[in-house]
Formats: sequence, C-alpha cells, structure tokens
Amino acid sequence: MRISEDRFQEAGENYISLSAGLSAQFTIHSNMVPPNLYQYIFTTWITESPYQLDDRPHFDLLWPHTHQRGTIGKQVIAMPII
Repeated sequence: MRISEDRFQEAGENYISLSAGLSAQFTIHSNMVPPNLYQYIFTTWITESPYQLDDRPHFDLLWPHTHQRGTIGKQVIAMPII
C-alpha cells in the first residue's frame, strides 16, 4: 500500500520512506513480543536460511487494539532480506 507523505504531515505524524525489497515476516498474536524472538531471528533463523539481512530498516506493524488490556493483539515484525 502506498500512502503519500502529505497524509502524514496533515496528521502531525512522522514519515519514513522504505525502499522496496524482500522481507521475512514474523507474525505474533500476543500483546507483547516474546523476549527471545529477536535472538531467534538473528542467531537461528537467519543463519539457517538461504537469506542474508539487508541494510534497509526493519519495522513492526501493530494492529489496532494491540496494547489494550484483555485483548490479543497482532504484530508483524518485518526483517529486510536479500
């Protein structure tokens, strides 16, 4: 999905432009990221996969209500790969 920078500026939000490319996506259905998830990504998954980390920024997508008490949230961690 492409959103113009103008929409962010009107809402007073920060804007970052991400370059296109592959990303490994890790989906979490919880209100918090498991403490060892990043360790698993960097020390196990990436070393055993045919991919390498790219130098683009990684990002987390948080669905609405992720941080409300009593709800199960959804979060996607996207790690750029080549």
